[in-house]
Amino acid sequence: MNNTYFVHLLDDFSGSPKVLSLVLRNFPCSKVFIGSSSQGFISGTGNVLYEYFYKRGNNKFATLLYYILSQLHLFFIMCQQLKKESDTKNVTVVINTILPFGAAFAAKLYKAKVVYYIHETSIAPKLLKVFLLKIINNLSDKNIYVSQYLLNDLQLRTLHQTVVYNSISKEFECIRLDQSELKRKWESKRVFMACSLKDYKGIPEFLSLAKELKVFNFKLAINDEPHNAESYFSKLRVPKNVSIECRPQNILSEYKESFLVLNLSDQHAWIETFGLTILEAMSAYTPVIGPIVGGPVEVIRNGIDGFNIDSKDVSQIYKIIKEYSMDYSLWCEMAISAKGRSNVFSLSKFDENIVREILGA
Repeated sequence: MNNTYFVHLLDDFSGSPKVLSLVLRNFPCSKVFIGSSSQGFISGTGNVLYEYFYKRGNNKFATLLYYILSQLHLFFIMCQQLKKESDTKNVTVVINTILPFGAAFAAKLYKAKVVYYIHETSIAPKLLKVFLLKIINNLSDKNIYVSQYLLNDLQLRTLHQTVVYNSISKEFECIRLDQSELKRKWESKRVFMACSLKDYKGIPEFLSLAKELKVFNFKLAINDEPHNAESYFSKLRVPKNVSIECRPQNILSEYKESFLVLNLSDQHAWIETFGLTILEAMSAYTPVIGPIVGGPVEVIRNGIDGFNIDSKDVSQIYKIIKEYSMDYSLWCEMAISAKGRSNVFSLSKFDENIVREILGA
């Protein structure tokens, strides 16, 4: 395990660094390379961290330039580390997301194994995505995908490819609610969504639903800085029954107190390749509404644990919310099913699968 390196670009409180933080529990002696000026789930794991240059620019061109510079820096510092290894053929470099391509070049130069842990498919600009996928096709020894959809969509030529579904963390797995707690949860009529500060994540649709359902409490958890959120929402009309919080410290309590959780990603602009927020919500006995394409279709059993509905079909989502808010027994049956479904994605099963795939590369 001392010969396993992990590489990630931007550490924050989004899905891919959270999943990697779960992986790192199984590799306590590994070396982890992350971009500078970033703090999130990975920074709190306790692993040995090596920072390489990375920052975002004020515009797309500056951000792209910084990104290219970051990969040059990553390449050189990884070469420095790999040079110290006595036998690099026994070294495995795990690249989290398809972005840190500098690590792949360094690993191949020193004949180390390259494992890509692939979470995403929506990369812009398109030319960058084509470039990154070509690197994977030529340099990767194994690809691990978070959903079957992602494996099928990318159609990469890597010889060894497998799917390891994401998992909820132990604190979510241990959630237990009795009937009185479930009743209070249903009576709260709180509709919750966690997302980044982008239109394609469904924020306009979320606000539209809140406007129509005035007796419900809508809450948004935004993965961004407060000043960015203030600027974004200053241009929108936010209904009085909507509360907004940036990076809440206890996301678990938000799921426990909500009677329904939404993921309203626009399939034409952003396809959810797994949908970790959906799974976390289900673990807290929360029925969910998610997209009709992508990873969420593999997680949600439509009509049993929640629903797969096009985010643009606001009228249908409105009907579902109204129907389940008026019938506790109907809602409770789905809430219990959601909890049961989440147990399929247990942490122990995830640990077993991810360790086997990484060490067997």
